[in-house]
Amino acid sequence: FIDASEAKINLISASVSAEIILNELSFDQAEHTLLLKGVIPAEEDFAQRVLIDFMQQLELSSFFAEVSLVSSRRVETSQEFEILGEVVY
Repeated sequence: FIDASEAKINLISASVSAEIILNELSFDQAEHTLLLKGVIPAEEDFAQRVLIDFMQQLELSSFFAEVSLVSSRRVETSQEFEILGEVVY
């Protein structure tokens, strides 16, 4: 038996490609949202494709009603990002 929280973490783990480094996961139980912060150490065009694919994987899951990009910025040779997911209960 896997509870819903563990299943969501497993889904995120499976969706994260080798190019993505997740630095922070913050769950807001009152708002039913999950904030993911991370970095993609890659060339800008490639990093954007990796980020889009990751967001699409999360959106296709049954655990998120909506996934949106909060921020994305270039820092030296990496792309930093924040994604907010509305969690389905």
